Amino acid sequence: MEPLQAVVFQAALALGALLFGVFGFLYTLRATLLTLTTGGRPDVPPVVHRLRPLCQATAAPVVASVAVAALALLNLAVGLLVWALVAILAVTAGLALRLAFERE
Repeated sequence: MEPLQAVVFQAALALGALLFGVFGFLYTLRATLLTLTTGGRPDVPPVVHRLRPLCQATAAPVVASVAVAALALLNLAVGLLVWALVAILAVTAGLALRLAFERE
């Protein structure tokens, strides 16, 4: 039977990956709609204002799940490669959080 920390690590990574995919879709949709504004028509579609809170609501749990994964690794004997993977995911999650809370 696997230790609890390994199960928590795998679950946190899976949840983070799922939420990051949702964030990526929502942010891409929001960015695409923002680029459709032109000089003659500077107003943005109303859905853009609804997408920003959704992006913020999905970016924060991505960061939390990567943090839980890192905490679960503290008690596991894993190699440097796994820590490097978690570090890369942490940087990516931080960038997602920054993108979600940036000003327009």
